[in-house]
Amino acid sequence: MLQLVTGRSGSGKTEYVRRVLGTLAQEGENKLILIVPEQYSYDSERAMLKTFGNAAAQHVEVLSFPRLTDFVFRTTGGNAGIVADDGTRLILMLRAMDAVADKLDYYASYRDDVRLAKELIAIFREVRQSGAGLIKLEEAAETVDSPVLSKKLKELFLIYDVYDAMFRQRYADEDLRLERLCKVLDETQFLDGYTFAIDGFKSFTGQELSLMGRILSQAKDVYVTLCTDGADPSMVFHSVDETKKRLCNMAKERNVRVFEDPKDEAAISQGRRFLSPELAFLEANLFYPAERVYDGQADHITICESQSLFEECEWIAATIRKLLREDGLRARDIAVIVRREEDYKKELISAFRRYDIPFFDDARQPVENQPLVVLCRAILSLLSQGFTSENLLQYLKTGLAGVSPEEVAELENYIFTWDVKGRSWQDPFPWNPFGLDASFRSEAEAEEALALLNETRARVIGPLVKLRSKVKDKSFREVGEALYDFLVRTRVPEHLKAYAIALDEAGLPDLAGEQDRVWDVVISVIDRLTAVYGDELCPKMKNYADLFYAILSMTDLGSIPQGLDEVSISAADRVRLSSPNTVFVAGLEEGVFPAVIGQSGLFTLHERALLRDQGLELSFPEDLRAVHHLFRRHGSERAALPFLAPARRGRRLLPSFRTHPRGGKALHQRRGRGGDPALSPGRCRKAFRRLLCRDESLRL
Repeated sequence: MLQLVTGRSGSGKTEYVRRVLGTLAQEGENKLILIVPEQYSYDSERAMLKTFGNAAAQHVEVLSFPRLTDFVFRTTGGNAGIVADDGTRLILMLRAMDAVADKLDYYASYRDDVRLAKELIAIFREVRQSGAGLIKLEEAAETVDSPVLSKKLKELFLIYDVYDAMFRQRYADEDLRLERLCKVLDETQFLDGYTFAIDGFKSFTGQELSLMGRILSQAKDVYVTLCTDGADPSMVFHSVDETKKRLCNMAKERNVRVFEDPKDEAAISQGRRFLSPELAFLEANLFYPAERVYDGQADHITICESQSLFEECEWIAATIRKLLREDGLRARDIAVIVRREEDYKKELISAFRRYDIPFFDDARQPVENQPLVVLCRAILSLLSQGFTSENLLQYLKTGLAGVSPEEVAELENYIFTWDVKGRSWQDPFPWNPFGLDASFRSEAEAEEALALLNETRARVIGPLVKLRSKVKDKSFREVGEALYDFLVRTRVPEHLKAYAIALDEAGLPDLAGEQDRVWDVVISVIDRLTAVYGDELCPKMKNYADLFYAILSMTDLGSIPQGLDEVSISAADRVRLSSPNTVFVAGLEEGVFPAVIGQSGLFTLHERALLRDQGLELSFPEDLRAVHHLFRRHGSERAALPFLAPARRGRRLLPSFRTHPRGGKALHQRRGRGGDPALSPGRCRKAFRRLLCRDESLRL
């Protein structure tokens, strides 16, 4: 049986399927699986445990599609193989591009382009996840009605064919795990007798649909939640309705009964999300073609107008401080959502610190600016570009070279006084370190200062000269070993530990904790290059340095909340929140909420449409309004999530926007756009006649 549990956001679909599984578990069933997006597995497990207790919750496996693969393979086998990370994939793609460079025309000038390699990896994954093999690219190249696209596809097939061959020699392709799972299920009928609930998805990839076919064929009952109300004049739920049709067709092909209405409507209504009627009205009518008006008092929606980023962030922080002090809210019950983090991060965090508000910023941080990474980049620059003063000073100023800040300052003064360059670093410094002040210093002082400078110079240059001789005309493996040996011999791990301790004592435990992880990142980069290239000769150190930088560009550092009670700051396209009470939306401007669809990737929208006609269905925004699907349960792995999605069981929504400093109109109106966009202050005011609006430009 396939039970489709449909309804708008907040209608109780998730609570319904959890209740179904929990009740079966209490009755003694133990073949129960709840499939959710990866980022929702923890919340779902916690909810099952809280609602039904430990005994019943133990009988329900809460998995994502990748974790379902592990769940099956642990019993049947199939987990063997080395899994390649993103850095390894990048190296292999660059090698593949280089291997077929003489056969390329369209991409000939980009054979060493790291950005193109990243795009190729993304498209390759899309092809895999669509369920189409590489041969489909070659077939589409012959039949597609576009000379440019045909040339693209032919060259992509050449690159991917070599890339795939290199990949399979050593690594297990994680992108094919679902395909392998389907084969195992066909052979073993492993899912026979299971009850499945699949919750939080807007659509499914080709591989996931193939797996869904096996689940429908083997499982006893399957419950699937879909966020659609069946009557959608605004086309917001179009893509979800298409998914619904696909599932129904798959079930009918397998002679599986389909029920499109829940058996227990009362059970669904018990799980309704919104605690304030105005939020429920906003969710239901924001994108409705005809304007609708809420006549009640909209106490739980506040719009703030401000003329600057500072005023906007100041109002958010001040309001949060008031909610914590006067309304008794916990910081963890509050979320702040932005679209462009680079615009808001500095001002918002500064405002929070001024108001002493605990917060957690979930943005992942690049590793390029970490002292250890800067040190390694400087070392590789010295080896590939020579001993320039600029690179040497960069190396010394990391604080990890074993040279004190005072010694670095003395060296820097000498360098700029006497214009020390290149080869001069390898010979003793001969000139008076006091320069123009020499007449005011004694000869003994000058000799002592010069001796100290030369001692520091020798301590710095000696190990670097030895390293340069060790890596010249050596293999990638030998270069990696020499670099690691250099880091250990110059006591970099000890200096890094001392740096971490200093950060912790300075009240920066987050940064202190990152240092161990950065060390692991650097060593893993060396290991990846050694694993892929092995005993192959490294022609130039520049080649090694470029590959080292490319892998680092694929690496960033995430963090977990350091406290139990913190305000969450997140980007709209990354937000994953669990039932906040109050949500602040910063920067409510046209083209920001919702985001404008941009042109990106190797294929244009038109080319993706042509590929779809050829049976190669890559991700494609068939319905441009699908990105406006704000109010879905924010668990979809492929859905953009602007500001209203997090208002789960929420009471307040507080969007803010900026007006032009010389006008008073919202920024989107100043750009000459006609009418009100769906998510604009003007549209909200029309929908809610009794809406609370704040003009902070008059107050601050």
